[in-house]
Amino acid sequence: PLFLIGRTTSAVMGTISIFMTYLIGNRLYGKRVGLIAALFLCFNVVNIELSHYARVDATLCAVVLISFYFIMKIFQGEDAGKMKYYMLAGVFIGIAFQNKAPSIVLFAPFVFAHLRVTGFKFSLRTLVNRNIAIFIICFLIGLIIGNPAVLFAPLELLKGVLATGGASTRQKANTADTLSILYIFTRNWDFRSPCLPFTAFGKPLSLKTGRTSCS
Repeated sequence: PLFLIGRTTSAVMGTISIFMTYLIGNRLYGKRVGLIAALFLCFNVVNIELSHYARVDATLCAVVLISFYFIMKIFQGEDAGKMKYYMLAGVFIGIAFQNKAPSIVLFAPFVFAHLRVTGFKFSLRTLVNRNIAIFIICFLIGLIIGNPAVLFAPLELLKGVLATGGASTRQKANTADTLSILYIFTRNWDFRSPCLPFTAFGKPLSLKTGRTSCS
């Protein structure tokens, strides 16, 4: 039963990813672009494959796209419910981070969107305000939603993020552990890992070049 639930969840999340791709494309560039982007993802072999298995990847993709959608809302500076978008972005980024640590890259477009709303004014009031406080609180809530056990062992979460992988997480810390934050970018080094800097740059760039209002 658990295996069936896992596969069903992946299938649902894969479908949500297609829908969110349409919403983002439609919002930034128009309905035609949204439909084409969703169509490409619909027939993407990797997305189809991951949506068949009881793994976290399909869920991660959906949650990342939902997070980016609300970041996009912040970027567009809509007055109505602006704090709501900070809240929702924080929650879903927290959930995404609990799925896989590299999703921390979502902080790049979030910071860019927040600075854009504030007119790129670097001041204490800009960096420490009610919206940022709400975002941080909701991010922590997202961490708890993604893994309720973090309430009872928060240090284990930190150790997991800073660990170099494998069974070494229980070993005593040594001098090399000071560099283990690079885990996010170096673990499982393959084609995807070198693309992380481009992802961090591309997400805010797509916001900047996209339309600032819905057609």
